[in-house]
Amino acid sequence: MPSLPAIALKSGVILSPHVLILGAGASAATCPNGDRNGVRLPVMKDLISVVGLDDLLTKAGCGDSTSNFEDVYDSLSRSGEHPDVLNELERYFAALALPDGER
Repeated sequence: MPSLPAIALKSGVILSPHVLILGAGASAATCPNGDRNGVRLPVMKDLISVVGLDDLLTKAGCGDSTSNFEDVYDSLSRSGEHPDVLNELERYFAALALPDGER
């Protein structure tokens, strides 16, 4: 049976190696008003429609608003087909900016 990680009680620091994995839902929940520029953060189930890629994917024949985004992106990046669609996706993610912290 796995044991809990060692914690320095005074400092609250975890002394054991650990991994924390968060999905898109955590980002959307943490930033309900979007990124610094007010751009809504999608979750996997609505990413294609939130980003506005429905028409682009449908015209390219590589997905639509009901498609699994991870499958579409994987297929585009592996195949080398439709670099314009892949570039559109990458431009969206490159433009996101973390909101300023509360002061």
